[in-house]
Amino acid sequence: MINKYKLTIGCEVHAQIYSKYKLFSYSLNDAHENIPNKNASYFDIGLPGTMPLLNKFCIQQSICTGLALGGNISPYIEFDRKHYYYPDLSSGFQITQQRFPIVLGGGLELKSGKFISIRQIHMESDAGKITHHRNRSLVDFNRSSVGLMEIVTNPDMNSIDEVIEFLKLLRLTLRYINTCDGNMEDGNFRADINISISSTNELGTRVEIKNLNSFKFIESAILFEVERQKNLLENNHKVHQETRLFNSEESITTSMRSKEDVVDYRYVYEPNIIGVEIKEEYLEDIKKTIPELPKNKLQRYLSLNIEEKIAENIIENKELYNYLDEIIKKCNIDGKLITNWMMGDLRGFLTKQEKNFQDYSKEFFLDFLNLIKDNKISNKTAKYVLNKSIEENILPNDIVSKENLWQINDKNIINEFIKSVIKENKKIVEEYKNGNEKFFNVLIGILLKKTNGKLDGEIAKLHLLKALEV
Repeated sequence: MINKYKLTIGCEVHAQIYSKYKLFSYSLNDAHENIPNKNASYFDIGLPGTMPLLNKFCIQQSICTGLALGGNISPYIEFDRKHYYYPDLSSGFQITQQRFPIVLGGGLELKSGKFISIRQIHMESDAGKITHHRNRSLVDFNRSSVGLMEIVTNPDMNSIDEVIEFLKLLRLTLRYINTCDGNMEDGNFRADINISISSTNELGTRVEIKNLNSFKFIESAILFEVERQKNLLENNHKVHQETRLFNSEESITTSMRSKEDVVDYRYVYEPNIIGVEIKEEYLEDIKKTIPELPKNKLQRYLSLNIEEKIAENIIENKELYNYLDEIIKKCNIDGKLITNWMMGDLRGFLTKQEKNFQDYSKEFFLDFLNLIKDNKISNKTAKYVLNKSIEENILPNDIVSKENLWQINDKNIINEFIKSVIKENKKIVEEYKNGNEKFFNVLIGILLKKTNGKLDGEIAKLHLLKALEV
């Protein structure tokens, strides 16, 4: 709710299908190609008489996406022509799926438990890219005919936070199943945002904001559009159904065109692509290829006693979760212990030495974790050993053995050190016993220094407290 107005938002996400080739031609699909029109076939530039060549792998990728999002896969699909005129669409029509979309239903659950439902997913071809200069505009058709999955949600979102959370989770899911790169800066994951506000339970007039390719832009566009519509309504003006563009320099939206209805696109059946039957056995084969999804991975990590914020950080980074999963497979160590060291000192030391996780042997890290778990080295020693192990590529156990860094666990030896500290620091002991508790930490520091860091801090506190009570 925005004061007395109800905000309603739906999304149409255009996710480029991860595929070596385009959806309707054998041209390469390369988002990083800098030479204009290098990957543009005769069909891609819309020459009359050229025919589309349907890429089976793109169908497989779209099915995989639908299954991962809990959708129903259509047993039969066809393609249609959507007509509109724009310089980057030289054929005058886009090949899409208006009547038989490949996926119906599905959705994603937010942290709050709210379910954002998906109406459908359909495949379609991307258009070219226009570059505007002072006195001319140039069209690059490298992107033309690249496969898109248009993922259309129902208008289930009621805040900017819900929109951003949904889109981030959707992008993460597509990356997990490798059906879309999700690189917004390259334009292969972009969103059209449909916004309406109303003072009643009825939906207001829908306004579409096109081609938003960053979460920051999405947030700014929604903020501006909500205020714009609110001002119109409060001044007794009508909100018109239209398509608007976001100006990132001024953080405003500007009118692009009146929003078309379905009839305006003059949809017709695509005669050059025959219908495709999708059999159940084919679906079962694709289901087997779907990896553990983000939500399931998060729940598994939480069940292993990994802190929620750390788990959320890890599941968003493939290098991190692959490394962690390999460690978890090979040991029976508390998840919190593993990730505290992994995301703390290990990550810090690797970054400092300009290395990544793959540069540090998992066997070495397991060896290190076992030293910690079995109380064989103190926390201070552990930091030194881990850093040296990374720097010199030496097994942690070998470092500890060679330098005799084993933790002191013998109670008699610990008590002897404590007696020595108390005897040599009588004034500090007296200050502590007189109620000045900060001197306890001074004594702990002296004790740890005397043992060359071989005594665990918590063990030191317990034994010292007991000795001072006498």
